[in-house]
Amino acid sequence: MRLELPAIDSDEDALTVAVVSGGCALAVQLILTVIFRTASNRAVADAAALGAHQVVAFFFMILASLVGGSAWWLGLATPPASAHDRLLAPNGTARWLAAVMAGQLVIWDIPCSLFMKSLRKMDAVLHHVGMAIVGYNVAKYLPDYYSLYYMGAIELSSIPLQLNDYCRLNRAVVEGPDAIPALIKLNSINQMLTAFAFLFVRLLSFSYVTLALCIPDTLATIPTAGEQKVPLQVLLVLLVAFQILQLYWGYAHGRSFLKAQAKAAKSKGS
Repeated sequence: MRLELPAIDSDEDALTVAVVSGGCALAVQLILTVIFRTASNRAVADAAALGAHQVVAFFFMILASLVGGSAWWLGLATPPASAHDRLLAPNGTARWLAAVMAGQLVIWDIPCSLFMKSLRKMDAVLHHVGMAIVGYNVAKYLPDYYSLYYMGAIELSSIPLQLNDYCRLNRAVVEGPDAIPALIKLNSINQMLTAFAFLFVRLLSFSYVTLALCIPDTLATIPTAGEQKVPLQVLLVLLVAFQILQLYWGYAHGRSFLKAQAKAAKSKGS
């Protein structure tokens, strides 16, 4: 029996999915924030909103990577034969992923990034805004085969990143009197996993798909794309921007990882 992936056929359906996705994320964010504020551990209670955000993001990343990864890496979506079809033949699962992503970004994630000081980082906010534009572009105009990767499969590397970011932005849970021993051990292992996932997925895989596959296909398709020319041009600009951002993040994460390892080695030596 072949596994059926979620798919939608129209931008009206995409709007419904987006609203439900974003509304659910916001509702769970508020509920978890209230719950975490009652935690006996002060470090958890003081960063209740951040903890709630990372939990919601964690499950969204699992959902996106399962659907997109099943289609892209496990072959549940057959790659179209031509560049034209890879970019312009509608893919219902890509439209669904884009709607889910756009909805949670606009209704939940971008507001959280603006209102929560710990998440208010310019590169992250710009990335989220850019992804929301991509999500809208894909859901309404361009539900293409490559979006199975960019809206779904790529988020595999974001799963361990959620715990990594929580411990990085809320140091009190891994350092000081309120540190949680189990979390310290888990974070140490997770830092390695985050680094390798980022290297292989965000740097190597992303760069290959973008530079060797998607950008050449986009350049080849634009001249004959008709009314889809503008959405493709938007896609091309964003692809270049995101490729640069991945390289910057690769440098930042690599530096952070090396610092953490040096600190851990120093602690063991003393």
